[in-house]
Amino acid sequence: VALMPGDGIGAEVTEAATGVLEKLARRHGLGLATETLRAGAFAYRETGTAMSEEVFARAAAADAILLGAMGWPGIRYPD
Repeated sequence: VALMPGDGIGAEVTEAATGVLEKLARRHGLGLATETLRAGAFAYRETGTAMSEEVFARAAAADAILLGAMGWPGIRYPD
């Protein structure tokens, strides 16, 4: 599962959801592998792109994507 927590509350929600998924996987004997990928407003602020081509390719190759909220006031469109 590609984890894309995003920014702000997205990171918190993704962390909580991942905890639930891990418990379910253990309970039912399922294999669960996750990889956290950086994308969103904070990535844009630091790199000039919200999602690099490498991150896009890794997410596209994953069996599933857990996407948190992305965006932060004033980063992409400052007042």
